[in-house]
Parts: sequence; C-alpha cells; structure tokens
Amino acid sequence: MVHIPSSMRTRAVGDELIALRKAAGYSGLQMSTKLGWENSRLHRIENGKYNITEVDVTQWVTILGHPRSVLDNLLTMLRQSQNGFVVQPHGGRLSDQLHTLIHHETKAQTIQNLELNFVPGLLQTKPYADVMIRSFDKYGDELTESRVEARMRRQSMFSRVMQPNCVFFIHEFALRLPVGSGRVMHDQIMYLAFMANTYGVTIRIIPASLGPYAGMEGSFMRMDYAGEEHLPVVYLEHSATSLFMDDQAVLEEHAEILERLDRTALDQQQSRLWLLHLASEYDRRGDDPHALGLPEGA
Repeated sequence: MVHIPSSMRTRAVGDELIALRKAAGYSGLQMSTKLGWENSRLHRIENGKYNITEVDVTQWVTILGHPRSVLDNLLTMLRQSQNGFVVQPHGGRLSDQLHTLIHHETKAQTIQNLELNFVPGLLQTKPYADVMIRSFDKYGDELTESRVEARMRRQSMFSRVMQPNCVFFIHEFALRLPVGSGRVMHDQIMYLAFMANTYGVTIRIIPASLGPYAGMEGSFMRMDYAGEEHLPVVYLEHSATSLFMDDQAVLEEHAEILERLDRTALDQQQSRLWLLHLASEYDRRGDDPHALGLPEGA
C-alpha cells in the first residue's frame, strides 16, 4: 500500500470499517490478528492514511460475517471516492451520512457554512430542530427524537478545548421562515445572537437588500483541517442524499464563493445587532411570525 494524505475519500471508508469492527466487538489489535495484518497497517487504513483496495474491503467484511449488501455499499463508496466524491443516501435510521459528517466536523480546524433556507444545524435550538425534523413528515416519534438528539450532540464541539473556528453565512430569508411558534423563533434568534458573541463562532447575515449574491445556487459547508495530511472537504446535503467532495476544482470554486461573501455580508457586529432587532420583532408579534416587519440592514 502507498502512504497518502488523509482525505475525505479515505477517511469515509475508514470510518465505515471502524464502525463495522466496533459493532462486532473487536479491538484494533484483535482485528489485525484476524486479518493477518500488522497493527500499524490497520491503524493507517482506519485513519484514511493508506489506499485500501477492494480486496482489503472484501476481506474485512467477510471476516466479520456481514451480508453482501454491506460489502456492496462499501465497494460503491470506494469506487466513488476515486472520482473525488462520496454520495451517501439518507435512510430511515441515523444514516451513515450523519456519522460521516460528525466525524468531519469533529476533526476540522475550520468550518465555513453557507445556509440559505433555515438555521444551520450546528446552531439550532432543540425546539427549532424538533419542528424542522417533524416537518419532513417521514419519521415516527422515536426516530424523530433520536435525530433531534443527534443534532444536539453535534453542537458539543463548541465546548471542546480545541473547537474548530466556525463562520456561518446565513441569508435573511432563512431567519424569516417561520418554524414553529413566534416563541420558538424568538428563542432561536436570541440563541444566534448569543452564539455570535461566543469564542470561535462568527455569524454573518446576508441581507435581502443585497439582491443576488455569491453562493445563491445552494447551501454548503466547507471543512478544513490542520496540516497537509488532511485535505479539505465540501459537504452538500439534499433531501435524499448527501455529497462529500474534495476535488480540487470544487474546493477552489467554493473558496471563491466564501471570499466573495466575506466582502458583501454584514460584518460580525452588524450581524449581531441585526439578530437582536429581529428577535425583538418576533417578541412583539408573539405567536404570529408571519407578520414581521423588516429590520434595518446595518
């Protein structure tokens, strides 16, 4: 095997292999013994620092006794990754997409997020997240609750000693979409204003008065990592699938979008004042969030 930089592609496959190993109750040393590999080889594969072959994946899955469907999913991911992207479908359970996203967020040094339609998941209050997830109308109560809790657990990274530096660009329309009651919206906007004053978190509002703007084609998240051994990742989420990409052209395109937004969005202080103004509007209107007036852009 050839030593390579740890990328989105190799880490995604490594994450899946770790999950399968742990589910079977094996330690890394026990697994390497069963495979007949040196433990260092297994460690590097799980951490995405070596290219792994289809033969390696087949051996891994077969030894653990998983069905053909598990192997097919892993082989599909491995083949996709050779083209600079990984597509993961959303299932009813907590999907592989969510586990992979959490892994990338946990390891990232910098997270930059553009959100056009709703409050970013990393900044949602629990009542807001509950209404959002229930609105999809395809999960039962138990699964909805597990998804809400999973979304809340993602936010634990803000309490880590080495938390990532996060920049959130949020369009005004995302904050005017009434999600739940006026109280839910008021508390959500106040939470954003609080987080905007938190270490390592920057919130930048894109006002509607700006008109057309860079990135209006769709929301995305870019995650960068410390050192040259971890390549950046761009993450896009849709209703049925999620896409993880580290193709160089894609990275450059999204970096340019973020640079243009940095020049045009309200700055950090202006954004915080804008949020406080909007929160007061929600407070005055009570449970009728549809009747809001527009706060002045700073």
